[in-house]
Amino acid sequence: MRLSIKASGICKSFTQPDGSPKQALKDISFEIMKGELVVIGGENGSGKSLLMKILAGLETPSEGKVDRDSEIGLVFQDADAQILADTAIEDVLFGLRMKDRATARAKALAALEKVGLDAKADSPSHFLSGGEKRRLAIASILALGRDTLIFDEPYSNLDYPGVKSVNSIVTELKEAGLTIIILTHELEKCLGLADRFMVLHHGQLVYNGDPATALAMDLEAWGIRKPESPLETLVWRS
Repeated sequence: MRLSIKASGICKSFTQPDGSPKQALKDISFEIMKGELVVIGGENGSGKSLLMKILAGLETPSEGKVDRDSEIGLVFQDADAQILADTAIEDVLFGLRMKDRATARAKALAALEKVGLDAKADSPSHFLSGGEKRRLAIASILALGRDTLIFDEPYSNLDYPGVKSVNSIVTELKEAGLTIIILTHELEKCLGLADRFMVLHHGQLVYNGDPATALAMDLEAWGIRKPESPLETLVWRS
């Protein structure tokens, strides 16, 4: 199996307003293989979003390095922040920046079709539902040819149908061979999809292994609400 991402000794430090140092990430190392679906859990402030930005190259670690086999696409928690155009198709076209308009439009429509938004290609993007906005963000990434996607709290502010819609697309992307990373504290909505589970706590990687094994551990000691259901039921889907 081919390597998708390798993080080696990642550390990240900041200087706080009072001049004192703060180490936000501490010696984090792991590998993610091509086609894996990895769920990364952790309470707010554990370092999940910062790690995501480092993996994608948006932040530089203070120490360590990230090796990646290709560029990474990000789906942020605030889907509205990723919408840059008035209609769904124009939003996908914005990232493509191709000179041949007809080819670009065909590629954008194909990406929208993959996420079930082709019928709303010309709809006002800001009038889409929360789940549809996340699907639009995914379409924009797929149009660029990214084969590794990181979802930051993808279920935030979504209702039950919205969560099911996102999970349906995530499942399809995994089946198509893409590498998926989901950052979340809502394990009951997606852990059943995971090949592997990782936990960040106070900037440290405290667990990296089998999801079922993790459910037998004291997750609440790491600030994560422990689901009471069996692993196979920990996913919201149709």
